[in-house]
Amino acid sequence: MPIYEYSCKHCGAKFEVLTTIDKRDDVVCKNCGEKVSRVYNGKCSFGANACGKDGCGGNCASCAGCHH
Repeated sequence: MPIYEYSCKHCGAKFEVLTTIDKRDDVVCKNCGEKVSRVYNGKCSFGANACGKDGCGGNCASCAGCHH
């Protein structure tokens, strides 16, 4: 199961949730119970072989394989 990062626009809480892909959009804030938004932080999840000149779009600066 993947870990997703969320942010609540209502109370400002930020947290991570381990959930299935099917339920990732049903998460509510642990603090206030309001609907939350997933945080997309641009990390490369394909490994070093997919980065660099082999297909990196330059959006995964935190990836160890990138030089962007």
